[in-house]
Parts: sequence; C-alpha cells; structure tokens
Amino acid sequence: HYLMVVGRTDEGLEACERAVALDPVGVIVTACLGWHCLFSRQYDEGIEPLLRALRLDPNLFWSHLILGWIYEQKGMLEQAVAEYQQAVSLSGGMVISIAALGHIYGLMGKQSQAEQVLAELSERAKKSYVSAYDIATIYTGMGDTERAFEWLEKAYACLLYTSDAADE
Repeated sequence: HYLMVVGRTDEGLEACERAVALDPVGVIVTACLGWHCLFSRQYDEGIEPLLRALRLDPNLFWSHLILGWIYEQKGMLEQAVAEYQQAVSLSGGMVISIAALGHIYGLMGKQSQAEQVLAELSERAKKSYVSAYDIATIYTGMGDTERAFEWLEKAYACLLYTSDAADE
C-alpha cells in the first residue's frame, strides 16, 4: 500500500499480486488487489479479484466499496450505486461508504439524494467525527466546486493541526 500511495503504483500492484499468489484464499489481500488495480487505472483487471473476494466473503464491505469505485470509473453508475448501498449496509454505515453513495448520487444528477446524504453526515458530525474530505467528495459529485474546495480546505487545516500536534 505504501508503494501505491507514494506513486509507485506498478510496484505496489506487483507486490500485491505476489501477496495474492502466496495467499490465494486471503480475502483481504484479494480485495486489496482490486484496490491496487483501481489506483493503477486498470479497472477491468480489478473487477475479477473483487468478485473473487466477494465469493470468499460476500459480507466484506471493503470489496463492495472498491468494486463501486471501479464501476464508477468505468461509467457503470447504476452498478456502482448497488455496490455502495451494499457497502453502507455491511459496514454499519461507515462514513466512507455513505460519502461514496452521496458522491455518485451527485454525479447522476440526483441532487435531493446527495443533499439527503449531506444532511445525514451533518447530523452524524454533531456526535462523532466525519471527515471534511468525505463531505468534499459529495460536493464534487454534485458539481459544486466552490463548496468542495471549502471542505477540502477544512480537511487540509485538520491535517495541519493534527501534524502540528504530533510534532509537539
């Protein structure tokens, strides 16, 4: 994952493929192969390991979420919605899954559903942490660039604050 994050996606993908070869029934590592394919923009290649991971464990929300991201990149929006809905359900409503669903509603022009997701996350934020980045993701899907950048600035400020606190 480190290789993927630092931009060495090909090496990260190769390392993940080796990990799957060593543990072909490892559901998490198999799902992660799909994630690495997503980051390498090898969307078609990412579908198979995710479907395999779902055959191994159909209740792993992470596989549904990544598969949704891949479907979204391929323009298969209805399939992406179905995967995101599964991810929301199976994750117990994890914010990352809800934000993905809100984002795709925005992309599809379903503004009222996207706004409903924003309202849900706003309520949740009164009781627990909700990432500003996830809110920005929804505004991006809705095409509201100004609000998306406002929330990205908040996410960046939070990152700086957290980084400064760690340095002290």
